[in-house]
Amino acid sequence: MSRPIASAADFDLVVIGDGPAGSALAAAAGSLGVDVALLGPDRVWDATYGLWVDEVEQTAVWSQLGPSMFVSIDSDVVAFGSTRHRLDRRYGLLDNELVRSHLRRGVDAVVAMASGVAVSRDGVDIAVGTESIRARWVVDATGSASGVLARADAPAHVPTRSTAWQTAYGVVLEDLPASAAIERHHTTLMDFRPVHPEGSAPLGRTPTFCYVVRVADGWLVEETVLSASPACEPDLLRDRLVARLGGDRSMLDAARRTERVEIAMNRPMSPSGPRLSVFGASAGYVHPATGFSVAASLRAAERVAKSLAAAIEGGPDPQRVIWSAPMRRTRQLHRYGAAVLAGLDPDGTRAFFDVFFDQPWQRWAPYLQIDARPTQVMSTMAALFAAAPWSLRRRLVTVDPRRWLR
Repeated sequence: MSRPIASAADFDLVVIGDGPAGSALAAAAGSLGVDVALLGPDRVWDATYGLWVDEVEQTAVWSQLGPSMFVSIDSDVVAFGSTRHRLDRRYGLLDNELVRSHLRRGVDAVVAMASGVAVSRDGVDIAVGTESIRARWVVDATGSASGVLARADAPAHVPTRSTAWQTAYGVVLEDLPASAAIERHHTTLMDFRPVHPEGSAPLGRTPTFCYVVRVADGWLVEETVLSASPACEPDLLRDRLVARLGGDRSMLDAARRTERVEIAMNRPMSPSGPRLSVFGASAGYVHPATGFSVAASLRAAERVAKSLAAAIEGGPDPQRVIWSAPMRRTRQLHRYGAAVLAGLDPDGTRAFFDVFFDQPWQRWAPYLQIDARPTQVMSTMAALFAAAPWSLRRRLVTVDPRRWLR
């Protein structure tokens, strides 16, 4: 149960950021007996979180809630490069309200944060507006690209011109129009098939894909740039979304709601300082080739909470657990893969995903996990290269990926 917080209250751990990552970490720490406070806007989670079900079946949330942690699970997922691929892997939409409520039950205090916070140089004193909190350890789980922790001795997580961004513009429609170039009755993970006006200004030949999923109030249809530097403004994707929907711009006016997405894809891995750690998207848990991070954060919450509990009592720096050595090697392989994808034109991108999704999902699944073993990721890369036509192979072999493990 949550309890009221008084100014100058003391906590073992303060987690700043009450989204899925911060909430899962706070709940896991609370289950270990850590006195924890969770700071954040204290608003409902309004984002759409899609996850592969098998990626969270070993988490604490799944063990306690089971399939009910999802508002829906779809076993009939499709993807398109140039051709259609049935993925035969369960994909679920997180039940935001249920999961949010469940995770907060094990937290000692939840503090509504109307604005940013400031943390002292030693990571002990936290200013939240006019209130002050003391902590033995602080975690930034805000997911913010710029960070919220104002510390004189810690570098700001400020995106640079080299930052790669995933951006998207989406609408929720009551139903999918018959004129739409979209499969009805299926979750479409990625649809890279070209639509007019591909090749025209302002996007030029930038590859984009459409993501389609059934949500509580209709169908979310989202046109997405997988990764670009500099970022492609979400609003620039509207024309392609309209074309994907059949060319009727009035459908945007009839949309029940609009979603704009901006995700920094290649953040530094877990910047930290004295008594300060970073977790979730803020720690670089965003997969550099997909933009997904929630499942990785849910999987990591228990092990990171254990390392934080030990660090609070004088144990080793939790950084080695937040980003283990094998995870760092895997990240280098993922960055290599993301760089190769970024160099492909739309035709090459479609060819790549045709080969990727033509494999059994058990073969490509490890590539989509930041905590997969490096050997698993290399095995996926090798299998994809072997299956690729020669016209694509020569575009994939720009750098020997083995050097990224040195």
